[in-house]
Amino acid sequence: MFTYIIRRILYMIPTLFGITLITFLIVNLAPGEPAALDASKMNPNISAEDIEKLRKIYDLDKPVMYRYFKWLKKILTLDFGESFKDGRKVLDKIAERIPNTLILNILAIIVSFAIGVPLGIMAAVWRNTWFDKITTVLVFIGYSLPGFWFALMLILVFGVKLGWLPISGIHTIGAEEWPFWDRFIDLLKHLVMPVIVFSIGSFASLSRYMKMSLLDVINQDYVRTARAKGVPEWKVIYWHALRNALIPIVTLFGFMLPGLIGGSFIIETIFGFPGMGRLGYDAIMNRDYPTIMAISVIVSFLTLLGNFLADVLYALVNPTIRYE
Repeated sequence: MFTYIIRRILYMIPTLFGITLITFLIVNLAPGEPAALDASKMNPNISAEDIEKLRKIYDLDKPVMYRYFKWLKKILTLDFGESFKDGRKVLDKIAERIPNTLILNILAIIVSFAIGVPLGIMAAVWRNTWFDKITTVLVFIGYSLPGFWFALMLILVFGVKLGWLPISGIHTIGAEEWPFWDRFIDLLKHLVMPVIVFSIGSFASLSRYMKMSLLDVINQDYVRTARAKGVPEWKVIYWHALRNALIPIVTLFGFMLPGLIGGSFIIETIFGFPGMGRLGYDAIMNRDYPTIMAISVIVSFLTLLGNFLADVLYALVNPTIRYE
């Protein structure tokens, strides 16, 4: 196991560098340049000479590979450079947004597991009943709903028509002067719709995974033996079968790790939520190369780490698995 972990970590290093190289080339070779975009914002009639000066400031007059290795040298010291948009340190901008995205995504994961796992267990225990059929239809509807459309419908119904929930941001203007509990309730109201949108697809997937995993375990010989010995059905399900059925569910958490930091570009933008997803969207719209690359590196690293943790967790919770 130790050898496998070391080998996987060593594989992650060149993979991460390869991802950064491809991402850097795609970002820098895409149509449009920060210099031209900044020039059009400052003065539509700006001269070509002034645009060229901006290109030199951003090092855009240098070859792409020169800029890549210069950027790579910086990030090895966790220096992601300065934003082209406002000149601030990219790391400072990310540090401001990470707590918001963590709150949103951790709540979404908790809701997904709290609803998806019990729903899958009940669907497996009561398989082929009206409950199983209804939940199957509802789950597939939830799984297939486009996130951006569902977000807009929630805003239209609960934000615009009914006025129950705020439709954007994370705090009401002036809320910083309110008492603590009022600010806390205000935060929860702003989180309700984004959390629902983030979690609906996840708990739909989890419920299906949970149902199929439990049905597979229920048909194992040791479960039949427990029933034959007269063990009560609830104990057969929740003590014998469920412990092994949860093994694949535990490993799914590793694949959710990138979303904890990366957020969702579209959903956070729709809700005007000041998280990493919104920061990434704004960076793309403004050709903010340093910010785009910083977010790409973070999400890529977390994706590789999530895959690694999923494999390790699977081996830890399932003693029969041995990696060589």
